[in-house]
This record gives sequence, C-alpha cells and structure tokens, in this order.
Amino acid sequence: MVVDTEALALTETVQSNVPRQVKRRSPVTVISFDPGFGWCMDFTGVLADFADVSDIMSMNQLELFAAANCSSVADDKHAARLVVDRFMGGRGILIARAPGSVTYYQASKDTFTTQTHRYVPLPEGEVIDATSAGDVFAAGFLAGFLVDPHDLEVGIALGM
Repeated sequence: MVVDTEALALTETVQSNVPRQVKRRSPVTVISFDPGFGWCMDFTGVLADFADVSDIMSMNQLELFAAANCSSVADDKHAARLVVDRFMGGRGILIARAPGSVTYYQASKDTFTTQTHRYVPLPEGEVIDATSAGDVFAAGFLAGFLVDPHDLEVGIALGM
C-alpha cells in the first residue's frame, strides 16, 4: 500500500501521529510526502517528523533548495543529499522536478544514486495553469512505483 500526502492538507495532530502509527501497524506501507514550497521554507517540528518516516519525498527544484537551506546556485545533488540526510534519516527516494528534467535520488545506508530523466517542456505560454501539476506527477510516479518499485524510470515516465 502507498499513502501519499501533501503538507498543506495536514493538521499538526495528523502530521505528528498518523505517519508513525501507519508505519508501526504496517511497516511495508510506503509513505510518499510532498511538502510544498511554504513548508520547505520552515522544515521543522512535526513536518520534519513526518519527513523522517516518509519513504518517498517529491518536490520541485525551488522546494529542494529551500528544504536544503542553500542557494539556487548550489549543486542539485548536494542539496538532495542534505535533504535526505536531514529529514529522511539518510535513506529513501527523493524526486526533484526541474524545468526539462526529473531526477530521482535513492539513498540507503551505504549508497546514494541518482538518475535524471529529461523531457521537452511545453513552449512558454502554452501552460495556462500549473496548479496541481506536482500532484499529477506524484500520481503517475506512484502508479509506476506500485507496478515495479525497482524501476523508477517507469514511474517518472507515467508522471510526465
């Protein structure tokens, strides 16, 4: 089972209790978390606790740099490693969306691998409203992840 959440939809009580209860009752349940930009600017307290039990985090490039507390001139891989180490206990999958690419970072105790999937973005002016684009990406990614959790490329392609 996969549980996908977005920070804005969560109250403090839910943020602090539900993820740990889910993991305690069903350790094989995968928790996916999209913190959103506002929360990435202040990644503390219950939000950091929630990220700690998450198996997958999904964010755009601006959110990645905000959560890593580094400038946008930093290297994406360095920022991703900071986020995974600080908030995910050094393990898990971090998906970072940027214009023209999606990169996943997969960390375990001993490894930190990365793979980038490039795509051609829509021409400027063709996107009328990008509201919930990250949610749509997450849905496609998680659908692919459920089919084959070892082939993250399928999930990225479905999310695009």
